[in-house]
Amino acid sequence: MNPVTFNERIYRALAAFKNPAKLARMESTGWRTSPLFVHESDFDAECDLLDERIGEPIFDTMPFYCFRLDITTHAGAEIYGPNGEKNENAHWKALITKDDSNALTIIAELCDDSHKPLLGQVTPVWLALQDIYWQAKGDDPTDPNKCGYVYTIIYGCRGVWLKGENGPPDSIKKASRVFMGNLGAFILSANAPSIHTATVSPDAPGRSVEWIKARTHYTLISHGHPANTKGIAHGSEVKSDKACELTRMAGSRRAHWRTYHHERYRFMRGKRRFIKQTWVGPKEWREEGGKQIYRILEPVKDF
Repeated sequence: MNPVTFNERIYRALAAFKNPAKLARMESTGWRTSPLFVHESDFDAECDLLDERIGEPIFDTMPFYCFRLDITTHAGAEIYGPNGEKNENAHWKALITKDDSNALTIIAELCDDSHKPLLGQVTPVWLALQDIYWQAKGDDPTDPNKCGYVYTIIYGCRGVWLKGENGPPDSIKKASRVFMGNLGAFILSANAPSIHTATVSPDAPGRSVEWIKARTHYTLISHGHPANTKGIAHGSEVKSDKACELTRMAGSRRAHWRTYHHERYRFMRGKRRFIKQTWVGPKEWREEGGKQIYRILEPVKDF
């Protein structure tokens, strides 16, 4: 993933619509410099996580109202290319924005393992979603066993909204459903008490602030990461295993909620929020054998 060129696909999708009002609305979100998350996950772990949190208002708790996401889901995705070839890894490059009414606007591109678009010329696609809610079993009189997240969705591609007879092909519909599952699992992980958010920037002394900022992305770090250890000095090199980190990320991620009841909580009374576990390691460390600096964004407990 190249943070410098990531926005190019978003530019293509925006330019295709040639709608000044729409472009102005998107520009007002500040998407160009919004947080860029790079995330990897396992398909089976995602399914387990979504099953655990069934019925919760997942999309109401996004980490930011506007963010970019480069997400890879390993195995089980069953995404097929234009020639029918199966790709077990789904690589999504996406921009996600949410307005005050909780409506989502998503521009997403699905790529293969070589990071080439999987759906050919029809990507990136626009997804405009609103009225998102959970439909429990028995709520649909036509199918009592049906359950899942229900939403109104409009698809767009190459500057045209795909409606009616010109609706989207099944490949886009299926890929979009996969992405919504990936996005839901990512949001749950980002909010989980045992998952922390960090920035990852190049270790490049002498480079300008602007150069480093253009190449910085966000990532999720498990609470069991080797860097989360008392006694490790700030800025030290820390060795971590990518496979082990994926396993830890797929572990216990059930959120702990706190509801504010007391009168002294003037603005938070009656509301709920996630309670995060405290990071006890250094706020900043270097990847052993690599050229990247990690910085935890959350408060660090001082001992």
